[in-house]
Parts: sequence; structure tokens; C-alpha cells
Amino acid sequence: MRPAATAHNALDLPLTHHPVEPPQCLGEEPTTTALYELPDAPAGAIGLWEMSVGAMQDVEDDEYFLVIAGTATLKVLASHGFAAQELELSPGSLIRLHGGMRTHWQVHTTLRKLYLSR
Repeated sequence: MRPAATAHNALDLPLTHHPVEPPQCLGEEPTTTALYELPDAPAGAIGLWEMSVGAMQDVEDDEYFLVIAGTATLKVLASHGFAAQELELSPGSLIRLHGGMRTHWQVHTTLRKLYLSR
């Protein structure tokens, strides 16, 4: 017999936050992030990522993500052949990031995204 379907409420799933460490943390507000990878993903990684209000910088993996809660400004920095961009994120924003992109995240209200990375 095949396994049963599984159901998760992506907005209610509890995530454990950890402080963003220097040098990633930008600004004075204490910023935290949390991660939950869905088990048995068919290819790559599928999961939830959340960030509290504040600012941080990162170097991205190759991924797609869908914002399911919160608001933020995502700045892609001009580097490694990538053009500078500024994106306003809110629920429903579907974004494609390429591996190696340097980014600055400014979260206005706690941001939760569902991501798929390769």
C-alpha cells in the first residue's frame, strides 16, 4: 500500500528562530531566522524560511520562493554579473534567485516564504 498524503499548514507550522550572526546582521535590531525543511522532498530542498523584522545580508542559493506572510524589501546587489534590483515582497510574491547573488533583506513585518532550491 502507498503512503498516506500528508498535510501541513504553512502559516501555523512552528519554527525555531536563531539570531543572525555578524557579519550577516545589518542594523541594530535583533534579527532572527528560522528554517524547516520538508521531509522526503522529491528533488532538492523544499521548506519554510522565516525572518523577523530587521536587516541582513546573504549570498543566495539557486531557488524559487513564494512569500506566504509578511513584507520586506529585497535588494539584489550588482556583483558577479548580476544587475542591481530592488524588489518589494508581500504575500503572493513569487521570486527566482540565482546561486551567488548577493542580497540585502530588510524585513518590515515577519516574513515567511516557501522555497524550492536545487
